[in-house]
Amino acid sequence: MSLFSEKIKEMKESAWLLGICLNGFEDLKSNQIHWVSNGKFTGKKWFADPFILDYDSNHINLLVEEFDYKVHRGRIAKITIDRADWKVTDCLILLDLPTHLSFPMIWRENNEIYVCPENYASGGWNIYRYDRINETLEKVGQLSDQKLTDATLYQDGNNYWLLSTYDPRPNGSELTIWRGSSLMGPYTETQRVLFPENIARNAGMMFTYKGKLIRPAQESNHVYGHSMSFQEVTYNNGEFCFKEIYRFCTPHPIYDVGTHTYNQYCKMAVIDVKGYRHRRIAQIIVFLFKMVVTLGLKKLPVLK
Repeated sequence: MSLFSEKIKEMKESAWLLGICLNGFEDLKSNQIHWVSNGKFTGKKWFADPFILDYDSNHINLLVEEFDYKVHRGRIAKITIDRADWKVTDCLILLDLPTHLSFPMIWRENNEIYVCPENYASGGWNIYRYDRINETLEKVGQLSDQKLTDATLYQDGNNYWLLSTYDPRPNGSELTIWRGSSLMGPYTETQRVLFPENIARNAGMMFTYKGKLIRPAQESNHVYGHSMSFQEVTYNNGEFCFKEIYRFCTPHPIYDVGTHTYNQYCKMAVIDVKGYRHRRIAQIIVFLFKMVVTLGLKKLPVLK
């Protein structure tokens, strides 16, 4: 890549912001979102792919993808949010590998907390046990040798369901579902679901809303993580069916490029929204790029 291309890429670097919905999905739909400042980490790193670890009246603890601009690689971190001023006060790196990490899916079972981060560059989907006393992640196994992207689990009775897209079309229209009889598997493919648009990739764990099972999914028709598709999930005659009931676009005036994660724990939910590190410069670059496409000089790819 040329020096010029590298500079353009740097000027278009993404930045993400977190938001808290105290009353879950209802607050999301009514835009009652507490935006979280990165505090002392502003300009140095961003946090995305949030999952709620725990919370009380004073603090919220999340597991997130942490992206430090100096490291330039995703790591899994625990961050603490002060509810008095909605700022991130602490950041502890829990997992740092040579390859990119993101989407630290949390699974609770038998009084244990497990974390399954996306790490498709390593060639598989691994599961870690979270040590709450020492605040460490201990690898306990591999759930899949596929290059899964933003995989999630769902348990229904004795069945464990694994839902994911995977490389080489992680942001496409096909969702694959596997079934296992225990958390540790093995998992066997049971179904492939083809959507009419690019809304197959998970945006978070499935949750229950007014008695209905809902799957958050990413819409990436033209831009990766542009919006979120919330889909009612039903299971009939041995197959899952998905029907969109709500689509959410980022309402933030600055982080207005996209949104791609929603996770709920108890009554609270957390989301992320996307902007640019160098907003004005990035907007000019994107405008010029679209002008080139309009003039027919270059085909428009899916922007990242």
